[in-house]
Amino acid sequence: MLVRTNWKAALRPVVAFAFYTLAALILFQPWLVQFGSVLIGSPENNLQDFWNVWHAAHTGLGDFFHTDALRFPGGTSLLFHSFSYPHVAAVAGLAQWLGNDRETLIVLNNAALLASFPLAGLSAFYLVRRFVPHDWAALIGGFLFAFSPWHVAQLGHHAHVTHIEFVPLFVLAYLNAVDRKSTRWLIVAAVSGALAALSCWYYLFYGLYFVLFHTAYVRWHDKQRLAGWQIRAPLLTVAGMGLLVSPLIVPMLLSSGGVEHPGGTDAFVADVEAFVAFPPSHVFAAWSAPFWTRLQTWTSNNTFEGAAYLGLVNIAVMALLWRRRKTDRLANYVFWAMAVFAVLAMGDCIHAFGYDTLIPIPGIVPNHLPFFSQVRTPGRAMVIVYLFLSVGVAYGLALLAEKWRTKPWGKAALAGVVVLIVADFAPVHFDFTDARCPQGLAVIAADREAGFGVLNLPIETAGDVAMFQQTCHGKPVVVAAISRQIRPPLTDTLDRRNLAVQRAQLIAAHVKYLVVDERADWEPDRNPPKYALRRWAVRTFPALAKVKGIGLPPYKAPIPKSAYETRFPVLYRDGGLTVLKVQ
Repeated sequence: MLVRTNWKAALRPVVAFAFYTLAALILFQPWLVQFGSVLIGSPENNLQDFWNVWHAAHTGLGDFFHTDALRFPGGTSLLFHSFSYPHVAAVAGLAQWLGNDRETLIVLNNAALLASFPLAGLSAFYLVRRFVPHDWAALIGGFLFAFSPWHVAQLGHHAHVTHIEFVPLFVLAYLNAVDRKSTRWLIVAAVSGALAALSCWYYLFYGLYFVLFHTAYVRWHDKQRLAGWQIRAPLLTVAGMGLLVSPLIVPMLLSSGGVEHPGGTDAFVADVEAFVAFPPSHVFAAWSAPFWTRLQTWTSNNTFEGAAYLGLVNIAVMALLWRRRKTDRLANYVFWAMAVFAVLAMGDCIHAFGYDTLIPIPGIVPNHLPFFSQVRTPGRAMVIVYLFLSVGVAYGLALLAEKWRTKPWGKAALAGVVVLIVADFAPVHFDFTDARCPQGLAVIAADREAGFGVLNLPIETAGDVAMFQQTCHGKPVVVAAISRQIRPPLTDTLDRRNLAVQRAQLIAAHVKYLVVDERADWEPDRNPPKYALRRWAVRTFPALAKVKGIGLPPYKAPIPKSAYETRFPVLYRDGGLTVLKVQ
């Protein structure tokens, strides 16, 4: 009997990992057929993420946190940049064996991104199983966490946010450490929390918030007096995480005073309607398209940072737990955890039906504290909401199984519910980015002169594209999408209205080529709808025009694209881009 039990325990992670791997291969099959020629998702930060692995595969550790290849001519610090350190380390490490050419890096980058799904599923499986000791229910719970619409949305945009596999492991290890008074589990919690933070710095803060939440829950709900291990465990866990990431955190803290804060704590949030609105990847996405259009029109939010769909079937299963919340500690704990992190995900103010109500909520407090305000995308707190949704739904399914086990139709009904849950989270719409190098960049790549830079236009939207194109031509670029700005780049001093003055500045800075994105919107909207409330407030109360966050940003008309193409010789032109020479 002992041998059989050990074999079952040994095979459990193998079976679970195989289940989630098979699910990923089936669900993401449209990406797999083009694995070596596309980047996952539409052109956005995924272009920057590919530059990250290209940089890691071609740069030594001594130069890793500073580069002269971006923000030419001064270069830039990468200390605050959005690296997913486990991701770039895995890709760069494999590239040493398999090759660091672009085609190999594309495959490795895509594979590392998709690997986050079975890894996250396995990690969540064990967390769910801690609360719900049924393998089948834990498999479903792990699936909900790993394949949530939020995770699928982030997959196509942010590598660092996509790697959520260490988050469930941290929560599991911390809870075990507290309950069992285990030093070993505390060490596992500190290490997994540090790995989660190295994947995405947001997860360092969410780990801290979870420790605070659990400690407060034990004190106020369970009426336990905090003493001894109940105090040492959270302090030691946080201290351990901080110690492990201190080689990066300390320099960041020392530099944070000069870091530009780009905002976003009241923009990239979870809208109330987003909890039930079908995401763009859903089979019924068309039904919710008007909501996502409003969201993008009236706020600065988007479909991936605003992803928060909980699943209609999941909500129905959670209704079963809602009735038990007063007598069932697990049900109560799950709802409190989801509620706390849902409020954090909603940002500074309530957003509803695509609009900003300007009604403040508790999330406004941490979002405006020193250093904590760098967590500028509150919607990412949904990772913890989905984690406890997976526990709640698995628990609800186990209760239904017990309730229906004597019914002749019980097994069939339960199987039907499970099928609906899985189908509701199965993505069916996929975006791709052509990862091949544009033909026109060959002109720049062939230039053997040293010490010149390339400026991508329009400046306002070219950061990610410029970084991606640098992996093709290999020359320093002026514009780059660096997560935090420590010192002003050349683009801050360029004259944006007088082309003659700008030309002189470019020549003085040794900028030799201009690459014009022909598909980009060149001139911004003079009166964007998202500023309608601000315009009304300023008209009604003129004094508000000087208040930060209320006053309207001044409109600056850019130099027309035609002026560049008239003034500088055209070296290459097609429907996608134009290459000009500065002279």
